[in-house]
Amino acid sequence: MDSPTPLAAVSAGLTLRHIAIGRGTQNYTCPSTASSDVPTAVGAKATLFNATCDAARLNVKVLTDVTKLALNYAIPTAPEAVKRISGHHEFTDKGIPLFNLKTNLTDFGYVQAKPDAVKSAAPTDASSGKNGLGSVPWLKLNAIEGDYKEVFRVETAGGVAPKTCDGITGGFSVDYSAQYWFYA
Repeated sequence: MDSPTPLAAVSAGLTLRHIAIGRGTQNYTCPSTASSDVPTAVGAKATLFNATCDAARLNVKVLTDVTKLALNYAIPTAPEAVKRISGHHEFTDKGIPLFNLKTNLTDFGYVQAKPDAVKSAAPTDASSGKNGLGSVPWLKLNAIEGDYKEVFRVETAGGVAPKTCDGITGGFSVDYSAQYWFYA
């Protein structure tokens, strides 16, 4: 699957170092329940599962299907699934995207990225998400600091907020899954 407007290519000299399937939530807030207000994105939280070896063994379509299917299930906690966790994605208090690829079993490093990502709409045939509103954009993130220089979020499924705050006030979350490709 390709995005309608392709993301910029990986910068020259960088090499793919890690691939993860993220499963979590895109987080939003609404100032009031007024239909004239629109939700504001306030970050994301996701558990990242190591898919590097899977990507090498499987064809791209299978990995894409796994990413879409992940949206239909809760974040797994079985021992075998926990062994595959490569880290977590969240936002710092300053709104900086953070990928902490360290667990008690692994250390793939970390990266903080610039919040002004290059975006491309998800393909029209991407998952419509649990709420039927579509998939969050694909992104190219450039590092501020850490072990990676660029992070790509692709093959997104879900995560889109309603168009208005009608009937919603305060913070709320929308389930999503995505592939994250890390380059150094």
